[in-house]
Amino acid sequence: MSKMEEQAIELKEQYEKALKNFNELKAAGQDVSFLYAETNKRYKEILKLDALLTEEKVNHILGRFIDGWIVIVYTPDGENRLCDAVEHFGSYGQEEDKLEIMGALTESELKDGPVLGCLTAKECAKRFAYCYRKGSSVYSESDVADARPTVYIVSAPVVGQGSPDILLATLKLSEANDFKNLISGRYPDASINAVPLGIAVDAKLGKKGKLE
Repeated sequence: MSKMEEQAIELKEQYEKALKNFNELKAAGQDVSFLYAETNKRYKEILKLDALLTEEKVNHILGRFIDGWIVIVYTPDGENRLCDAVEHFGSYGQEEDKLEIMGALTESELKDGPVLGCLTAKECAKRFAYCYRKGSSVYSESDVADARPTVYIVSAPVVGQGSPDILLATLKLSEANDFKNLISGRYPDASINAVPLGIAVDAKLGKKGKLE
């Protein structure tokens, strides 16, 4: 049995024990207002995270935790815990249905502490998927940026303008080369530059908009 499987069983047993304790105290007429018997139904974002990680095929478990939930990501063999996210009455951001994570922080973020709060499921999934693929508990924003698809920009200097005019933006290098050859008579100094996906492009041939 892997450590991930052991943790899943432990979380289930802890919850069942807490629920049993709650029911016994309540039956005995004692105050149970400070205990949590059921998961708060307003915690929805962490369930979205569970779904996103399942889609990404990231090895993880979802368990009940206090009055909320915990998601824990493990290495593919289930032996090493990489990072986790929680949503419960004391977690950072729970008032807005946001998540708190431990692990999957950048080196810079770790300088301020081991946890980070007020994150969406999408933001957490991006970090967790990266850490899972890398087998690391530290997240790197630059590595993710470098992994984005490349856009090939065809531009050419225009008389009277301080910067080259962008004529075409495409995800295919072959299209960029074909276009450059096509306009070589009019724009002999046209060039092709590769940039990460996500820049804004204003082309002479019409506004291309924001590529995302």
